[in-house]
Amino acid sequence: MKKKTTTALTALEFALSELSAAEKREDEFSIDDFIQSLAAQGEAVSVSSAVSRLNTLLTKGLLKKRKARMNGRMLNLYAKA
Repeated sequence: MKKKTTTALTALEFALSELSAAEKREDEFSIDDFIQSLAAQGEAVSVSSAVSRLNTLLTKGLLKKRKARMNGRMLNLYAKA
């Protein structure tokens, strides 16, 4: 196999592994985790409200997010920036 083809496959394999990551990293959380944490503190919020709060933190540069496939669905995972 040519080196260019091998490099392309390696990059493709890397991209696929990032997209298909089935586990959250230790420092990451999902919207559902965020909602459950707020509920544990006595604050019930809707999904749209939780998304809005997280988007505000993303815009301010306090959080970063990545897409991940878990249990057959794509979701956003958030971590401290």
